[in-house]
Amino acid sequence: MLKRNWLYIAAVGGCLAALLGPCKAQNDDAPPTAKAEQRQESANRGLPLLPQKSDEVAGAGYYERGCETPKQREDDDLCQQIRMADAAERAVFWAKLQTGLGAAGFVAVVVSLAFTGWAAYAAGRAAKAAEASIHLTQDNARKELRAYLVPKNCTLRYEHGQPIATVTVTNSGQTPAEGVKMAGAIYIIERPTTFAIVTWDENVSKGIVGRDRDIRLEARKKKPITSTEVEGLENGTHTLVVAGDLEYTDIFGNNWVKNFEFATGGLYGPAIKDGPMSVSAKDLRETQKI
Repeated sequence: MLKRNWLYIAAVGGCLAALLGPCKAQNDDAPPTAKAEQRQESANRGLPLLPQKSDEVAGAGYYERGCETPKQREDDDLCQQIRMADAAERAVFWAKLQTGLGAAGFVAVVVSLAFTGWAAYAAGRAAKAAEASIHLTQDNARKELRAYLVPKNCTLRYEHGQPIATVTVTNSGQTPAEGVKMAGAIYIIERPTTFAIVTWDENVSKGIVGRDRDIRLEARKKKPITSTEVEGLENGTHTLVVAGDLEYTDIFGNNWVKNFEFATGGLYGPAIKDGPMSVSAKDLRETQKI
């Protein structure tokens, strides 16, 4: 009895396997539409439906995370990991952007420092040039505005047989000359020589000489003229020289010294007894007194 039942069950199972095998193969090879029709037909016949593959799910082209309302703990953990990955990716992006901006800022600072240094150097040079220009302008103004005392002429005359020279000095500058001091003397020599500086205690004229104004000095011979000197002047072997010094201060506080000489007779032509004398080569020698 048992043996007979076992044989019956095996026969039924073999028939079912024979029937279901071709159906499964047909379902695997058939297109999606044909597979759907086969499932409907199997359902109509009362046959069990075959399991459906994941790629056969309708609309299964993109995986929906569902992180807004995760259904399971594993889904929630996955969503947290996804959020962390996104945050890390954004942090990397901002870090790169910050690094780039920092590098650009550093370059800008270096360029700015370079231009600042160049501007400071140019400003320094401009300041020096302006200072030099100011000094030059001041120097030119002083030269243009200062007083210039110039020996204008010298007239010779004789009184009681003794020569007397009147030296006229004029101010050709734009401002008055202060502290004017002038001294001179008459020399009769046989040859050109360098005269000693006259003493300021005799034959001295002092005062202030304004613009286009004159100052006069009467120079005399320290010792009476001798007959030999008179004969030498007449023969042309001697020269009568009026030599003197002139000191003054301009309005800028600078002190000036001028030496002057006038001559007649000898190398300067026949000696005159009454009239203007010639200016020697040593005239108008002016130096600034420190």
